[in-house]
Amino acid sequence: MVDFNETKKGNDSEVEIEVNTTQGSMARTFSKTAKIQDVINAVIAFFQFAQNGSYELRKDSDPQVALKPERTLVSYHIADGEIFIFTDLGVAV
Repeated sequence: MVDFNETKKGNDSEVEIEVNTTQGSMARTFSKTAKIQDVINAVIAFFQFAQNGSYELRKDSDPQVALKPERTLVSYHIADGEIFIFTDLGVAV
């Protein structure tokens, strides 16, 4: 678990989040105006998941609802320290 209070630099236009995957966790700072797809792309690059895969991001606090890739973090009222679940839906053939 990352202590976000310890690393926060006081920038109100950014948010620090953690994303859990089957390969481990990634903690990173994003602009609040970043799209969910930007977070997904960062996770794909960080863990070197297949570029042509199908992926979803869900809030750990509400794992039943997949976040829409075109929406921004701020539109979901994402707060510092929020935890997400990255789901690999596989590669379509």
